[in-house]
Amino acid sequence: MTSYTNEPIECPHCEAALEILLSTSCNTFGAEFYTDGFVDGPMYDETSRLQLCPSCGEYFWLEDAMSECSESDSGAGQFRPRSGAVRGPQYEDALRRAVWKSRDQELYVRVRAWWSSNAPYRSQPAESFDLSAQEEANLTRLLDLLDDESPDALIMRAEIYRELGRFEDSLEALGRVSDDRYATAVQRVGALARAMTRTVAPIKPSENEHGQDGGTPR
Repeated sequence: MTSYTNEPIECPHCEAALEILLSTSCNTFGAEFYTDGFVDGPMYDETSRLQLCPSCGEYFWLEDAMSECSESDSGAGQFRPRSGAVRGPQYEDALRRAVWKSRDQELYVRVRAWWSSNAPYRSQPAESFDLSAQEEANLTRLLDLLDDESPDALIMRAEIYRELGRFEDSLEALGRVSDDRYATAVQRVGALARAMTRTVAPIKPSENEHGQDGGTPR
């Protein structure tokens, strides 16, 4: 199950007192995993580190807001949320506004903007897979930000190469993943790369795919 708690926070920009529905626990039971790392599940819900203030319209990082709140007098019972709940971010907009202050935050925004741009291709097949100039630039920048030391980063790199149509580079990156625990993802992304298929796909092929990923749009 997914558990939540209502937490008072303070916008670091305008100091509005807000309230956030904070996810305290979740799990991946019944979830679908995708080649770009996105997880879609009925009990999977992680609170975004990036939030949008309904009072001033500025994005802020939850870790900054939580620290601001902890330094206020909320502990004495004097904190009263007055501006409503924070709104979820639009990651493409956050990307355009470059809201990050560190490499880690930039990576966070860019990955989620990528997931958002892949959303139309998750639920049903498409006749084509096209990247806008902005989406291609985002993926190219992600390649610069990714650390090649971990299997997760190597698989994500391979997936980015595949979506960019750089299939040989994708297979080369997958060849550097030696941890058998990632074998399913490696095999899936590798099969799609060898089939020269660019679109995002579930890690486990769907029943309407025929042959070796032959039913997946390119």
